[in-house]
Amino acid sequence: MNIADRLRSVRNALGMKLADVSEKTGIGISSLSEIENGKREPMLIQLKKLSELYERPLSFFFETTEISSPALLWREKPGNEIVVKQLEAKFTKWCRQYRNLEIWTNWPRLNSYEDLFVSTYPKNFPEVRRIAHDTWKKMDLGARPGESLFRVMEEVYAVKVFHFTLEGDTSSACIYSENFGAAIMLNKNSKQWRRNYDLAHELFHLVTWKVRKDISPDGSLTQQDEQNANVFASALLMPVEALREAVESFAQKDKDKDKDKMLLSIDAVDSIARQFGVSVDALLWRLCYVYGMPNEYVKNIIQGWRDEILPQVLPRKSKTPDMLPDRYRDLANKALNNGLISSKQFANYLAINVSEVYARNIPQQFDDVQINNPTC
Repeated sequence: MNIADRLRSVRNALGMKLADVSEKTGIGISSLSEIENGKREPMLIQLKKLSELYERPLSFFFETTEISSPALLWREKPGNEIVVKQLEAKFTKWCRQYRNLEIWTNWPRLNSYEDLFVSTYPKNFPEVRRIAHDTWKKMDLGARPGESLFRVMEEVYAVKVFHFTLEGDTSSACIYSENFGAAIMLNKNSKQWRRNYDLAHELFHLVTWKVRKDISPDGSLTQQDEQNANVFASALLMPVEALREAVESFAQKDKDKDKDKMLLSIDAVDSIARQFGVSVDALLWRLCYVYGMPNEYVKNIIQGWRDEILPQVLPRKSKTPDMLPDRYRDLANKALNNGLISSKQFANYLAINVSEVYARNIPQQFDDVQINNPTC
């Protein structure tokens, strides 16, 4: 594909009209039309404006291969396809920038994410739970994985995690690319315990990425895929032995009826859920498996919890995260302070005004330093 074809293809994929592009870039509609039809070559300044609008690196428009990239796997994919394309373009742009920062700062990866890949796709729930246990052990997540999962994924395995504002029931998505590695998008509007679960849910899709054969081109997943991911998340965040210890520490034995029967107060259930960083619903379903509780019994408890108990429970605190991860910001600051990128490029990478960079009293000699962009 030539430049004209790539420009037209990306614009159409994002659902934008020539008038929309003209308004946002200041390039005339007639000029845009002639460029897309190959009647004139775009100037570099025009390409730069278009690359920023389309969330693509400049190098993208000079490639000759067909446009192809691995699709994001969505949990509750947004219904509007144009919104999906715009989110995917924005997300992959941030992932590429993240990878650029890793390359520029020569960031030492402690462990390879590829070490977490499984060799075969699980055939049933017991195999899913085994994969969860093996992953928990490899990542050394400890007795309360919800407290360490994000940090270990980001700092040890270099998984790129961004928090976007997602509408409706959309909560997360993930992708694995040979160019920038593993990446996850979470909904910043979700509560902390929901984000923990979504993070573990997406981790399943990533560790099975290379052995799943039924990935749809549009990123949709089968019901079985999603059920497997939920079982994986539950097993990863609530290891059996750690969960049993927590339950037994809160349990009150009913000595008058059955010495082997343990009773948990509503406060105890809520406390255990908080300890593991999960919702009460997720905890109860995990207890259903660990202790062999009937499904209908658990459903009734959950319904009663939602209708009668939840309104009386002290609300759990949940801080809304920044869109950019801490490691991304740290790498950007390191690149700037070491003179690897200019103040303008730093501002662009953090989506801030360049005047905010100058206010930090960065040494002047760093302002004009430029380096070649990585190929990814």
